[in-house]
Amino acid sequence: DILEHLETSKVNYEKYKRKRKQIAEELKFMNNYHEEQNRELKKLIQQEDEYKKSQLMQKINYHNMKIEDLRKRREDFAKLKQQMRKYEAFKKHTVKAELSKAILRFKVKDSVTYLSLIHI
Repeated sequence: DILEHLETSKVNYEKYKRKRKQIAEELKFMNNYHEEQNRELKKLIQQEDEYKKSQLMQKINYHNMKIEDLRKRREDFAKLKQQMRKYEAFKKHTVKAELSKAILRFKVKDSVTYLSLIHI
């Protein structure tokens, strides 16, 4: 009876050891699987972060180019405006000089005619 009990206990212990080994292997597999999943998730998160960062850098570069373009256009406009002022001053001076010559040439005596010529 005791031998039978020992034999049964030995068989049960062997079953227990096999079951425990199987559970340990399953746990090891699940841990490896979860670690692999975590690595994949970290890679995806890093790739998404890099993608978002590159998108943001593209937007920043685009806006910097726009700002630079506007700055250049503003400078060009200021130069053009300055040239227009010089041209207007030159034109005004030339017109006054031509008007003075015409007045001297024709020796306008009538002040009304003189005033009307100045307003032209």
